[in-house]
Amino acid sequence: MAATIEVQGPDAARPREFRNLIETSAHVRKNPETKIGSISTRHVPVHEQFDLWRSVAAAPFGTVSRDDPYDEPFHATAETYITSQFGYARHGIVHAASVERDKRAIALGDFDGIGIQLRLKGHELANDYRSGELFAPGKIRLHDLKRPFFSSNDGYENLAIVAPTMLLAERVPGIEQLNGYMLPDGAMTLLLQDHMKTALRVLEQATRDEAEQMGKVTLEVLTAAYLASHYTGILGSSAVPHALRQAIRLCIDRNLHRSALDPAFIARAVGVSRSKLYEACQPYDTPMEMVRARRLDRAADILRAQPHLRITEVAAMVGYENLETFSRQFRREFGCSARDYRQQG
Repeated sequence: MAATIEVQGPDAARPREFRNLIETSAHVRKNPETKIGSISTRHVPVHEQFDLWRSVAAAPFGTVSRDDPYDEPFHATAETYITSQFGYARHGIVHAASVERDKRAIALGDFDGIGIQLRLKGHELANDYRSGELFAPGKIRLHDLKRPFFSSNDGYENLAIVAPTMLLAERVPGIEQLNGYMLPDGAMTLLLQDHMKTALRVLEQATRDEAEQMGKVTLEVLTAAYLASHYTGILGSSAVPHALRQAIRLCIDRNLHRSALDPAFIARAVGVSRSKLYEACQPYDTPMEMVRARRLDRAADILRAQPHLRITEVAAMVGYENLETFSRQFRREFGCSARDYRQQG
């Protein structure tokens, strides 16, 4: 299957998380500065166009589907650039399609990052973000790439920046709380729009040093745009010191094997009140939702790393006394059974 797919830049110079998220084995490697990939489905036979987009370009992000037959025309393009801190992309599709990023895609991608997307063309038909607002031209939306999402579109053109969560969280504490939210209209939002458009033009011919300098500007503009938004109240009220959140996660991870792991145990172990514990776990709704998510993520890691273990052993190692409960929750999180997940991994 022929396609205009290029990857540039030595593997060793790229952050691992961006390689996992953006690159695929189908890429043809060349010698770049910042461009690592480009794809156009128009250069393959019509009946292969959607499959190319679904299996190569979109696969690292989630599962793409469409109502039209898969062998009908599907015109789509994508270009990707990278610096030591950011990934930049321009991508678009002409025909209607939906994308779903579920727990399995997140686990396979192994990427803890935030995506900021600018919609240039096309209207979103539906999504499952808590904010509920539909993506429209001229809007900028934030995606926490460690959390699932669903989006259906009638075609679109987007610009995107992808950054490690911790890099932005250090500048804008609590930014993960804005998953799915649009930046409001304003001077700083307009500046970010202009910067994203300019960045992609610059990267088309930038040297590595020039791209790194532009990355520093990107960080400053992103920070200014989000701190100037009317979401500062959300950020201020929901932000929890990073050290506390890390302590809670460490306590949970060290005690996943305890079937009786509960909020009271975690609060005592970390030395916080129940109300503070619930505040710190807010992205997961409750502490037990956080425990459940960490248990299933650990189970997925064990299934891949230790294929000789029985499913019942894996379940017990992460605190499940009931195999049926483990199997039901695992399927709900990853979209397949634990046994199938191991075989596909």
